[in-house]
Amino acid sequence: MAGPNNTKGGNDERLRQDTDREDPSRGDGVGATPATTAAQREVSREISDPERRREMRRRWSESILPDLPPRTGWHRCWVSSTHTIDTPQKRRRLGYSFVQMDDIASSGWTADVEAVKDGSFKGAVQWREMLAMEIPEDEYQMIMHEFHWDQPHEQSRGILETFDQMNDDARAAGGRIELDDGIEAMRVRMMQPPKQRFET
Repeated sequence: MAGPNNTKGGNDERLRQDTDREDPSRGDGVGATPATTAAQREVSREISDPERRREMRRRWSESILPDLPPRTGWHRCWVSSTHTIDTPQKRRRLGYSFVQMDDIASSGWTADVEAVKDGSFKGAVQWREMLAMEIPEDEYQMIMHEFHWDQPHEQSRGILETFDQMNDDARAAGGRIELDDGIEAMRVRMMQPPKQRFET
C-alpha cells in the first residue's frame, strides 16, 4: 500500500508533466521561458505600433463618415438632413448644390449602398442621414468670412463698446471699471487682420 508521501509525490509528478505540456503561446505565464516571454513582449509592442493605430483610427472614422473626393475649385462637405437649423434647404439658398452620385462614381468613389437612404434627395450622395453638398470655393470663402469673421467681430465690438461706455460713466462718477483679461484679449483679437483663407 502506498503511503501518504508516495501519493503526494505522484500528484506532484503529474502536475509537472501537465505544466511541461502547457503551450507557451497562451501568454498566461505558465510554462513560459524567459525567451518566450521576451518574444511575447516584442509582439505586444508590434501590435501597439503608432502608425498602425493611426491607420486603424483613420479607417474607423472614415467608415463612419467617409471623405469625399475633392473637386478643384469647389468646397465639398456633409450636411445633416435632420438638423433643425442648418438644413440642406438653407444651404441651397446660400448657393450650395447636391453632389450627384453619378459625378462621384465617375471618380472611382463608391458608397456603402446599405447605408445610403432613398428619399426626397434622389440622385444625391447620401450617407445615412448625411447629404454631400458643394459650393464654389470663392463663394465658400465669402460665406466663411461673413459668419466666422465679420459677425463675431461685430458682436465683440458691441461688447467692448458697452464696457467702454460703462467705464467712462464710472470715471465721470469718480470710479473706474477693471476689465477681465479675457475682455482685453478680445480687444487684441479685434486688431488682428482677417484670415486670408478659411479651412473646414
